[in-house]
Amino acid sequence: MVEFIKKNAIEGLSQGDFDKLHEQWCDVILTTWEKARVDGASYGRAAKLVAVYIKSMIVVQNDGNSFSSVAHPPIDRILLQNISKDKTICHRNKSNWKEIKWTQLNKTEYIKLVSDFRQVFEGKPFWTIEKYWIVEDD
Repeated sequence: MVEFIKKNAIEGLSQGDFDKLHEQWCDVILTTWEKARVDGASYGRAAKLVAVYIKSMIVVQNDGNSFSSVAHPPIDRILLQNISKDKTICHRNKSNWKEIKWTQLNKTEYIKLVSDFRQVFEGKPFWTIEKYWIVEDD
């Protein structure tokens, strides 16, 4: 992943191409963790590792270039809880999002969640979802 990002232009990368790369990167991370017998290894955690790296190395540094329209944002409990509270969002799976434990997501569940979010934010850069990453005092 790091070498790809360093060596390749990321402008114009299609959503499908990015998703294939994302899946490959997460699979490699999971395989590495499994070989090292890392406790709690999950696709959700691998996906968050990839997302945080991309966010810190590309999206933030390049002020949200076109890569931010295809890259997956970091998904965690805060984001899931807050997005499920937004009354302006209409999606058949919305009520389930607040119950999701991102650390336990498998590949199929993660891909479905990303697909749901893309439907909700269609036509907008995918990173706009990060507006829901707000810690609220209860």
